[in-house]
Amino acid sequence: MDRPLTPLLKNIGTLALLLIVFPINCAIVLVSLMVSWLIAPFQKKTVSKHPQRILLTG
Repeated sequence: MDRPLTPLLKNIGTLALLLIVFPINCAIVLVSLMVSWLIAPFQKKTVSKHPQRILLTG
C-alpha cells in the first residue's frame, strides 16, 4: 500500500529535478544563441542565382 506522502514526495522530487535541470538548459540555449550570433557575421552567405524560381517552385 502506498503511504499518503508518496505522491507528494514524487511531486517534490519532480519539482526539484526541474529546478536543477531548467537553469542548465537555459544556459545551454543562451550559449548556443550567443555563439550563433557571434559566428553569423563571419559565415559566407550563399546567394542563389535564381531566387524567384526557388520561391515559385518551392
